[in-house]
Amino acid sequence: YMSENPDGEFSLSGADEAFFDINVSTGIVTTKDGQTLKKSDQEIYRFNVNYSQGGSTHTEQVTLSLTEALQGASTITAHEAGEITISLSQLSSLNSFKNLHGAGNMTIVSAGGENNGDESFFKFDAATSSVKSKQELDYSSKSQYVFNVKFEANDGKTFTETVTLNLTDTLRAASTLTSEETESVSIQMTELKSLKDFYDRKSGGEFSLSGTDAGKFNIDPETGAIASKEEETFYLKDKSSYNFNVNYEVGGEFFVEAITLNITEALQGSASLSADESASVSIDLDQLSSLRSFRENHPFGTYSLDTTTTDSNYFSISQYNGQIISKSDLDFSEKSSYSFNVKYRGG
Repeated sequence: YMSENPDGEFSLSGADEAFFDINVSTGIVTTKDGQTLKKSDQEIYRFNVNYSQGGSTHTEQVTLSLTEALQGASTITAHEAGEITISLSQLSSLNSFKNLHGAGNMTIVSAGGENNGDESFFKFDAATSSVKSKQELDYSSKSQYVFNVKFEANDGKTFTETVTLNLTDTLRAASTLTSEETESVSIQMTELKSLKDFYDRKSGGEFSLSGTDAGKFNIDPETGAIASKEEETFYLKDKSSYNFNVNYEVGGEFFVEAITLNITEALQGSASLSADESASVSIDLDQLSSLRSFRENHPFGTYSLDTTTTDSNYFSISQYNGQIISKSDLDFSEKSSYSFNVKYRGG
């Protein structure tokens, strides 16, 4: 019909036309950009190819039946890391096949050719249903790995997905910070010079934490401000050094600053306490956490009040156990706040 009626135009119609595009001049039919056709989603597609010329239209009905694919390919990009994980959801064709066929055996095998051997860097972790690297993958050593993930279903069918894993380089720096013993720690991004310089050039990314002691801290994903979690305290008797990474990702680039936070002995501290007005107000050593920690590191010492501080004359202190007791009634209506220093000299 077309040869007898040239110079017409093609169009689509019908139930499933929305899945496809057609070239109006050549009549070539293609799936729409970003559209995938999977048997697990829909097995048969029906649409019409129309050819119009000079007021007449010829229509041809098309029935497209999908057969099951037994192979696929995925290209994945990841930052170099101590362990790289690829979830089955990232291998969409393989995952669809597995969901359709149920139980089976998953293995990592060679893709052959110049990529032979890449499979030895990976394993399938059945507990998490994911592919994981067996060791650290470093961009400077090797930037691309190609291997096959093979699924043999118990019904006898096999699907093979070829995975191309491209690594991106990670920019790295390190900082050593120091903090006196304290109930809480805060670190501003401005204290991490290398990271701050990178952020100033490329803002708008997202911060996160990783590493051995990352679980003791929170980070603001937008500002990079770090704060210790509420339940955490930092005393030498518990631990003298903390290690974690501050990660910053922006536009596909990854910056990691390794932090070593060293705890030093506190030689001073502060405490804000509240008490009801009373004939006798008592303060125990347990309420003065910094002082108590210092005393645990330096036992057999003695306590005293700094008589040069304004309100020390309202109180007395046991030189042996550090208990502080008011010398007389403390009346809110007469005075609502008292400030004084407690000293401890180790034995």
